[in-house]
Amino acid sequence: MTKKIGIAISVTFIGILMVVAAIVWYDSATAQPPFPSPEASAICATNDYVYVLSGDTLYQFKAADLKLMGKTRIEKEPRFRPGKPGMMEEERFPPSRKTPEVEERK
Repeated sequence: MTKKIGIAISVTFIGILMVVAAIVWYDSATAQPPFPSPEASAICATNDYVYVLSGDTLYQFKAADLKLMGKTRIEKEPRFRPGKPGMMEEERFPPSRKTPEVEERK
């Protein structure tokens, strides 16, 4: 009799653990992933310097003490603009990305 009660308690305990594990798994599986920040960052290090790209600014730090050595702003190229009805092909590309065919037609 005692053995049957021990088995029943063990099976009940395992069942409860399985239900809790399923609830935790379902909750974490449906969680929304974090959105990337509009100012994404990147870090690169060499023996002498650490470079940090934050948004459109590049920072240079001395690796020994992380003293700011310099910073510069990086200009981003304008992105491709989707076409609209009646829009000419020349208007869809920024000046630095115009194709040779577009340049020849002018």
